Amino acid sequence: MSDQQHTTELLRNLFPDLAQQLDRALEHSGAVDGTAGFEASLGDAVGVFQQRHAALAWHDVADEAARGAVLASFEAVRGVLRDSGFALPAPESFASIVDLDLFAERYNPGLAVVPAPHGLGLAGWQRLFELAAARQPHRLDAREPLIVASEAVREFGVLESQRAEPAVTGSAAGVRWSLRLVPAGPAPALLGLNYEHGPHVTMPEMLMLQLMRITSGEEPLDQASFTWIAGGLSGGKLAARHVYDAADLAVRVSCREIGNQGPHLGARAPIELVG
Repeated sequence: MSDQQHTTELLRNLFPDLAQQLDRALEHSGAVDGTAGFEASLGDAVGVFQQRHAALAWHDVADEAARGAVLASFEAVRGVLRDSGFALPAPESFASIVDLDLFAERYNPGLAVVPAPHGLGLAGWQRLFELAAARQPHRLDAREPLIVASEAVREFGVLESQRAEPAVTGSAAGVRWSLRLVPAGPAPALLGLNYEHGPHVTMPEMLMLQLMRITSGEEPLDQASFTWIAGGLSGGKLAARHVYDAADLAVRVSCREIGNQGPHLGARAPIELVG
């Protein structure tokens, strides 16, 4: 049995009523092979189901703007992950560990709700950026959309392992997903700071926030600024920073000494959603 046949059979078993309705419609129309039509229609149905399920999981968030923001963020991340082999955990798994009242209280339009995967590895992130470049070639160069300095490559695991809570276990081995609010202005909310001023956004959060924006057709962040990234490198002497390189159409993770500062460099201090 081919992968396509196996997938179709699985989907038919999961959604038997929908499958019967589509089969009857296809038979009435005279279609010979309804596999492609079934998969397309089922994909639409699953998308609607996911949206409704997410809304139900977060229905206790009284503030409509906050609730809309989190549902939009889930949808944006699903767009980033499309065709990647990675999956976003179910929305209710986040809702069950987040203080929903605190979320509604702390959310404002200048913050982005960022579900971020920790543990993808450099190859996993490169894959996500390659997919984003294929969808938005005017924002990212497909040849090298993510450029990581050698110091950050050597200690990539350090940057990925920075704690961000709350977090849930993902479907891929060794991957956990965090959910926090991150300042999403064009430049860091706190400018002119060295690394000692924190806390700092984690690398997975910063990269996912950038991918969410780029994949959705929004302007990339840090086009004329740098954002410090959590996690000391080289024994605490260096820290990583994020920037969007408009000339090369790439997102860069470079490193600087922790005392480095200036009007172009600052922090996007994340906001926790647990009390």
